[in-house]
Amino acid sequence: MKKYIPFLALFFALLAVNSESQTFSPVNTASYNLDAVAENTTALATTGGAIDGSNFVMYSVAYGALYSVSTGLPNNGLISTPTSTYQLQPYTANNVLYVTTGLIDSVTVVTPASYAGLSLLGFATEGNGTFNATVRFTDNSTQVFPALTFFDWFGGSSPIYSGFDRVSRSTGVPANSSGNPRLFSIELALTCANRLKQVKRILIQNTGTNPRICLMAVSAANTPSYSAAAFPVTCSGGTNGSASITATGGMLPYSYTWTTTPPQLTASANNLPVGTYTYLVQDNGGCIVTSTVAVTLSLAVQPSLNVSSNTYTICSGGSFTLGVSGASTYTWVGGNNSSIYSPGTQTATALTLLNYSVAGITTANCYRTGSVTITVNPKPGASFTGPVGPLCNNSSPLALAPLVQQSGGAFSGPGVVSGSFNPAFYGVGTYTITFTNTDANNCTNSATTSVQVFSLAVPQITPPNALCSNGNTVQVNANPGGGTFSGIPINPQGVITPSLSGAGTYTLGYTLVSGPCTSNVLTNVIINAAPTASFVNPKTFFCKTASSTFFNTNPSGGTFSGPGMSGPAFNPAQANIGNTNIIIYTFTDMNGCSDTASLRVTVSACTGIGQINEKSLSLAIYPNPNSGSFEISANQELSLVLVNQLGELIQCITLSESTNFLRKITDLVPGVYFLMDKGVGGAMAKKIVVSN
Repeated sequence: MKKYIPFLALFFALLAVNSESQTFSPVNTASYNLDAVAENTTALATTGGAIDGSNFVMYSVAYGALYSVSTGLPNNGLISTPTSTYQLQPYTANNVLYVTTGLIDSVTVVTPASYAGLSLLGFATEGNGTFNATVRFTDNSTQVFPALTFFDWFGGSSPIYSGFDRVSRSTGVPANSSGNPRLFSIELALTCANRLKQVKRILIQNTGTNPRICLMAVSAANTPSYSAAAFPVTCSGGTNGSASITATGGMLPYSYTWTTTPPQLTASANNLPVGTYTYLVQDNGGCIVTSTVAVTLSLAVQPSLNVSSNTYTICSGGSFTLGVSGASTYTWVGGNNSSIYSPGTQTATALTLLNYSVAGITTANCYRTGSVTITVNPKPGASFTGPVGPLCNNSSPLALAPLVQQSGGAFSGPGVVSGSFNPAFYGVGTYTITFTNTDANNCTNSATTSVQVFSLAVPQITPPNALCSNGNTVQVNANPGGGTFSGIPINPQGVITPSLSGAGTYTLGYTLVSGPCTSNVLTNVIINAAPTASFVNPKTFFCKTASSTFFNTNPSGGTFSGPGMSGPAFNPAQANIGNTNIIIYTFTDMNGCSDTASLRVTVSACTGIGQINEKSLSLAIYPNPNSGSFEISANQELSLVLVNQLGELIQCITLSESTNFLRKITDLVPGVYFLMDKGVGGAMAKKIVVSN
């Protein structure tokens, strides 16, 4: 088929070059009035005068070389930009039209000619310069361009040439002005009528108050010409025709309008069906040219669509992805049942060749086709005999055997080791066993089964600490939970009530059932008999002024609490008058079992006939009985003697403020002793029993 695309690309590339090519070419002009470029020594001798107020002129590259600098205007005087070329006047003659404030001067066109526009090259000194430019034609008509501005040669933006330096006419030494001076251009677009006339002179009128206008060259754009070319539609009903305009001459930019729907506004009109199209084109001068171009039909063989697949050989049931390019919309036909498919992932179910055809319409409405073939291989067989469950986790490994054994077959899954399933490998749970078979075509098939493994592990009981027959209920814990308890009076959830069981050693059982698996465990539970605490022949009436006393209890060695109790001693003075004094005795044995006894004590003020002598004295002996060591405490100073049963003096004892009214007696041998005092209103004796 014909290769239109590369040709069009080349054409548009050439068109882009033409659109950006130079449009302004040098115009041979004369009548410049000042030589302002030094081309040889000295600057004073080779120039006609300064162009600013500081006696500066320009110089050429040749002049700069005399001073070992590389700056200066080109020796050939040629200044070029991507769109314009300017030719400076010879440096040996007048090369600047120098116009000072309020004056008018001009340059002449050596050979009058018609142009689309002019471009003035120059600058101003002593500030930005304003001026009027008048173009005079050979019929003496004019076109005036008022209020133009040349930027100062040491300022202004967008110069077309800069950094060529300047030189003082006095010293002749280059100034080394980095980036300066600067040359600027001003474009003058001639009217459509004036483009038919011949330009003979350009007048410059300086309208500023101080700056000087320096015109150095004139270039011109030829009147524009346009040509159009059309490229045919290549398929019936297509829209891939195009047309383009080639413009030469004139002034940039060009503007284009094609009478398409909607209008296209570039040099090329694309996506066109067969037909005749009108275009309008103009350059920056605004002179419109209109014409037509015809797009015809030239049928060409349409290229095939680019059809592809991520794979061309698959296994039955596998998937593959189709792709296509070369059009914008597609219709797929094919596969094992000739269904319509959208491009993308397909699933093969047939054991045959799959032929997929596709037709597409391009964005240019051209019809194209393509096809692809996919080979489908069958899957290998995959089945096996698996373990029959449920199983216990201590069951023996079970062999796995495939019903269809082919090369590449293998078992996998938790608990599968060397073709056998081991229930103990991963423990309790439900597991999936897979047999995977792969044939020579790399097609794979698999079969799975599930087996449930239950626990047969011996559960663990956490036995309670020693219990007491009068204790609270206790929860027994087992791991794992969910089982039932049996044995001593205990509910199935593991709650023991010691008061129902009584003292003794009992066997506690725990049974756990998990699926087909049952396991149990036994443990011993000890329930200790609780002690019985009591007061032995207690005194229950006391005067408020009576001395501290000790209660006899069975068993002894417990703790007391209640009004008036301080440790084991009862002090009536600290108790409540009346019968509201409840004394609590608590005894805990070596097994940690406890019991309590209570005693109601009455305390009287004793202000009647029965008042005792020692009412102001508080004397305590603790403990009593004891094993040879005890403490004596009082609430005032006392002088005491300790005697044995024979009346023999054992020790003199003084209780004073310095001893905090407290003495500790130690190392007495077993026996009965009396603590006596004769300084408190008469003789007083306290019996002390020391046992082994």
